[in-house]
Amino acid sequence: MEIQLDRFEEQIDEAILQRGLNYFRKGYVTDVEEIGPGDYEATVNGREIYTVHLHVEKGVVTEYDCDCPYDQGPVCKHIVAVLFYLQQDVLHLEEDIPTKKTAKKAKKPSDMEQVDKILHLLSHEELKAFVRDYCKKDKQVRGQFLFNYMDLCVGQKELYAQQIQALIKSHSDRYGFIEYRDAANLGRSVCGLLDEAADWPQKGKTAQAIYLAEATIEKMADVINNTDDSSGEIGCCISIAIQLLADIAGSGLESPSREELFQWAIKQYKANTLEGWDWHFEVIRIAIDLVQSPQEKKQLLSILEKIQSYDEDSWNYQQILNLRMQIIRKTENEEAAIRFMEANLSNPTFRKSLIEKALSEKNYPRVEELANEGIKQDEKNKPGLMDDWKNYLLTMHLQQGDKEQIMRLARYFLLQSYSRHQPRQYYYDLLKSLIPEEQWAAYVDGIIAEICRENKYGAFQPVAEIYIWEKQWDKLLTWLSRYPDFYHIEQTEPYLKEMYPQELAALYRDTILKYVERNVGRGHYQKCCQYIRRMIKLGARPMATELITQLQTQYRNRRALLEELSQV
Repeated sequence: MEIQLDRFEEQIDEAILQRGLNYFRKGYVTDVEEIGPGDYEATVNGREIYTVHLHVEKGVVTEYDCDCPYDQGPVCKHIVAVLFYLQQDVLHLEEDIPTKKTAKKAKKPSDMEQVDKILHLLSHEELKAFVRDYCKKDKQVRGQFLFNYMDLCVGQKELYAQQIQALIKSHSDRYGFIEYRDAANLGRSVCGLLDEAADWPQKGKTAQAIYLAEATIEKMADVINNTDDSSGEIGCCISIAIQLLADIAGSGLESPSREELFQWAIKQYKANTLEGWDWHFEVIRIAIDLVQSPQEKKQLLSILEKIQSYDEDSWNYQQILNLRMQIIRKTENEEAAIRFMEANLSNPTFRKSLIEKALSEKNYPRVEELANEGIKQDEKNKPGLMDDWKNYLLTMHLQQGDKEQIMRLARYFLLQSYSRHQPRQYYYDLLKSLIPEEQWAAYVDGIIAEICRENKYGAFQPVAEIYIWEKQWDKLLTWLSRYPDFYHIEQTEPYLKEMYPQELAALYRDTILKYVERNVGRGHYQKCCQYIRRMIKLGARPMATELITQLQTQYRNRRALLEELSQV
């Protein structure tokens, strides 16, 4: 995750935050240097000495790393300690044991500035000799060097596979497992080269780009299930490699590279190299982009016959139908595609395409037939799809100007707590435009009554929205009083604070009292103090002061609560 430097306290786990702050206050952060623009390196002492690296760009920490063994989350206490160090002036913090700040030493050049100077002074031969000697001594450095510059060698797939395997081995433990931090480092190394390889085809290195992408997919697929890929970097490597091959396949690849890539994709699909992942179907899409001959089409269709082994409602079944459709569109005509869709209406993508075609042609009987079939098919187990079909019917009725049916479907969508097609207010406005003004108040009351009846535990938000749209602030306050919690009060505060500030403050007060009674811990106390401050902003300082006194008296043995209340 990226970390906002001026808001990092909001993004990091409270326990880690506190430990990092303690490390900073004890003066454990030393030797902080800006080794390049936005690149910081620091030493953090503790039981061991660890090195932290940060990259800050426009107030955002985009990269961070620590060589400690912590793997329970993305950020360790050492990184947090350095963040506190960098923000100490902004946060008005002081170390209990002040340390020497490297930045204040008299114009000492950073390590990277010294590196740049030495590189400028070294001769070409001296630099080559140093690199060769270091590669000879250190296997991991040698592997990284070969991996970074392998495109300069003769392009052989085996070479790329060997170097990726060497990188994998160097990041694995003795049991072959790759821990979280090593997985992230391995992924970044491979992704970096894949990003560079995106430009290789324009430089006449198409074969090298294909070999690198293929080797990455094969090798990373072998290790992804034996890796802690919580960072997603290993999966990112596979995604980038597949996208690279897809881009090459779609660019008019010529023989023999076209045939070789086509057969490679077929082989990976048949071997189930990526079975269980979305990528499994992405490799066959690459082959479809490359298909040309009738023999190749036959080969593709034959391996997709496995569809019979899947349940018709399964995701795999539907994906294979989509792939077969892609083949038909690539090798036949639109009439053949329509026939295939008509024969496989269990696929929602096909049904949607046919409905949209019928809508564009104003073939309303066909729209109604397809949509109603879909509703009947999906109403029990797939409510989201059922709503899709009803939305198509609403679109049709809007085109036809069928007021009665528009009102029926708009009411249906308004009664839902969430709609993925239009905001709920769209349906409210649509109904208000169609219903006579003298009937509207009773109609709204009916809507609210139905929401309360159908959504026993989730009625607050949809009803509150209607009161807001109607600007019925007294009813909104009464409704809020029935369901007072921090979230509800905070959400309605912007609409009620001008007319009912004291009532809102009283609701905050009562909710805080109940919350403290049921919850223990500094985090909970800080939350309550946050809402006490909101009471003060509403102009209810006397009420807030009285509440603080009550809490201090009632919970005098909760030291953390007393500390937080003293800071309000």
